[in-house]
Amino acid sequence: MTSDPFDQLRLSDQPVPPDRRFAARLRVRVANALSDPPRERRTFMTTDTDPTTTTTSLVPYLCVSAATDALAWYTDVFGAVETVRFTGDDGRIGHAEMTVGTSSFMLSDEYPELDVHSPQSLGGTPVTLHLAVPDVDAVYERAVAAGAVAAGEPKDESYGARSVSMHDPFGHRWMVQTPTGSPTWEDVQAQTDGFTITQGATGDAGTSDLPSDPA
Repeated sequence: MTSDPFDQLRLSDQPVPPDRRFAARLRVRVANALSDPPRERRTFMTTDTDPTTTTTSLVPYLCVSAATDALAWYTDVFGAVETVRFTGDDGRIGHAEMTVGTSSFMLSDEYPELDVHSPQSLGGTPVTLHLAVPDVDAVYERAVAAGAVAAGEPKDESYGARSVSMHDPFGHRWMVQTPTGSPTWEDVQAQTDGFTITQGATGDAGTSDLPSDPA
């Protein structure tokens, strides 16, 4: 045995898996540093970077009963990246923004005094959030392991997607899909009983665009 006390205290290096949330935050910081101009210098709201022009956009704004937990859940399960968070003096999150892929969404804690309620307080939600991912099966497994309730397992649908519907632990319903092909509308109609498919004046009569399940 060595007589050097530092040798006795020294421990061998052990590999430690990276923290997913730290990795997500680091990814944002690196992207900001490489962007031109950096995100920190842009307009505050991530959905509108030019306050001098009027644009039209639609971004989901979710209310959850535990925003801190929800931000972590969406990071771990969907790979979302948190970009901003406003925490009130009472501990509630009044506003937060996340990006997932090329899309973004906002969320906050419940504020009953402002008539802002989560699906859990209202007894459910009539809204479904559609999320396209590279591997729906992997997302499904992570989501269920993290407490999501799925309506079955992912399956291939006639409209050219492998799809699964689920409720996250905060009461929001998600339809998660991975594209599997580009069937024509005629092909989809031929395999869809009980519905007649029509298109708007600007609709493309060629291929489908991942329509959601009617249910």
